[in-house]
Amino acid sequence: IAYYSGGEGAAHMARPTLRAFLGQRFSYGTSAAPLVRRHPGMLTHLSMDEVTPALAILPWAGVGLRLASLAEARLRLSSSAKRVGLGSRELHGASKAVVAEVAGELSMLTRTFVLPALGLALVSARLRRRAVTLLGLLAALRGLQAAQQGAAAPLSLASGALSVADDLAYSAGLARGCLAERSLAAYSPELRKGPLLSRMTRPASKASARRV
Repeated sequence: IAYYSGGEGAAHMARPTLRAFLGQRFSYGTSAAPLVRRHPGMLTHLSMDEVTPALAILPWAGVGLRLASLAEARLRLSSSAKRVGLGSRELHGASKAVVAEVAGELSMLTRTFVLPALGLALVSARLRRRAVTLLGLLAALRGLQAAQQGAAAPLSLASGALSVADDLAYSAGLARGCLAERSLAAYSPELRKGPLLSRMTRPASKASARRV
């Protein structure tokens, strides 16, 4: 008996040509809607908090807000580094994690919503600019990730561009699969509390603790 586990991962060999690789990613995207139908609640393409809509609507502002919240968390980590015994190597790794987290979120947005949004962008210059901005930011962050891992500049640029193409191909497959299933369930996001709501509720929690 086989069971689907949304938390597990598997490595797959990439196809040897760009066309075959993008076809593979498209095929993976088409499988999402049937998996959601068979295993409801176990496959989520986008985890959203209150900052995520800003990333989609105003990409520069959203990235700035996300980076600011992550930088604040890193500063708190730095201030307690001596107490917990963290060294410079671990803190340098934390900066890589900041880039990876923002790039991953932009990738989720691209895989889920960018392709349908590009259809609307055909009739709206503003939407086109925002979609291009989001894709450019994603390519830049993926390229930065490659550079952080020691890749040369040309390879970093190629890595960023290929990452965007990968996500767009998957997004196309996701849309195709949803059309075939006649269901939009695969687009349903998972909602979570982010840094702004956490900051707003933190003083209330402290006040309650003082009263107790």
